[in-house]
Amino acid sequence: MDIFQRVKELNFPSGHYVVVGGGVMEAHGLRTAGDLDIVANPQLFVELKERGWEIDNSFKEKFDRVRLKYKDVEIFSDIEGSGTFIPVQEFIDRAEFIHEIPFMDLEELLGLKRYNGREKDANDIVLIEEYLKTNS
Repeated sequence: MDIFQRVKELNFPSGHYVVVGGGVMEAHGLRTAGDLDIVANPQLFVELKERGWEIDNSFKEKFDRVRLKYKDVEIFSDIEGSGTFIPVQEFIDRAEFIHEIPFMDLEELLGLKRYNGREKDANDIVLIEEYLKTNS
């Protein structure tokens, strides 16, 4: 199942979430997403919590932030970039729609991956840079 089907099956209301991380990479054909990372606005986040989505305690202990999990889907209530937390609604409002699904802008994802500087992001950074060079 591709990224678009995976997101549509969640049946989240438009304007309440944005797909981030590997899902953005898959939407642009750069690589397959292992899990599905989504940033949700407070209303959707609380709704999912009330529906029984699991609070990821290890994430909370490690980063002092809350993340919900259900199967291979991870829901974040915030996103950090350049050392500051960026309001979720800004990401949702700036989303790039591909097949009617809101995705974080690829250049914005590149910036976050550079900022995080994780070893696992190194290959993604190269893939995004090459993609942007040939598709700008």
